[in-house]
Amino acid sequence: QERPYMDSIISKYQVNIKDAVKMAAIRVEHKTDLDGAYKILNGNSGDEIQNLKKKKKSEQILTMIQDAINLDRVTVYRQKIVHVSDKTKGMYENLIRIKQEDGKVLSPALFLDESKELGIYPELIKIVIDKVFNYYSENNEEFSLNLSLSDFTDSNIGTYLLQKIENSNSSNRFIIEIANRNDTDYDIEALREQISKVRDYNVRVAFDDIGMHNIRMDQLLSLDIDILK
Repeated sequence: QERPYMDSIISKYQVNIKDAVKMAAIRVEHKTDLDGAYKILNGNSGDEIQNLKKKKKSEQILTMIQDAINLDRVTVYRQKIVHVSDKTKGMYENLIRIKQEDGKVLSPALFLDESKELGIYPELIKIVIDKVFNYYSENNEEFSLNLSLSDFTDSNIGTYLLQKIENSNSSNRFIIEIANRNDTDYDIEALREQISKVRDYNVRVAFDDIGMHNIRMDQLLSLDIDILK
């Protein structure tokens, strides 16, 4: 007489075990990711998770840069470059950095490319231009600023730089270094025109990374520049 009761219990537990296995399988197909959101791990879901992580990282970098701008933590580090034959002569190269709240200093490799993707790169470069010209207006040191080829010819950044040069008392001590690192699409005539404009204010022009990408030697030699690096 107890057998049907036992069969009933066994049957009941069999159902529960099956349900448990099914639930476990469902849970295995899910993984808690960013901010506790559930993502199904099948098909192309790995790409989805990577995209979410990238989006989250971009949001964090954007917040960090905006805080740095609002709290005046975008700063410039000076690096002295001396003459090989006379170490008393030299100039100062000026490099962008971001100083975090905890005092840690971030190199541009950690935020500059992302700032371009996020659309706040021009604002960062303008801050650097302002700080550099404000600082060197109060001394007699020679100084340089490194800009990409596209920055230099850009209607936004390039025009802003030219306005600073026009209103500066230090343009004859200024060297603009044009870096050809990642610029494969450029207008040689726009470059030539911008160089001519800054040369009117006795600015010296250096061209950096001359072996990179697709600018030709004959094009370089046709430009009114002082230094090839």
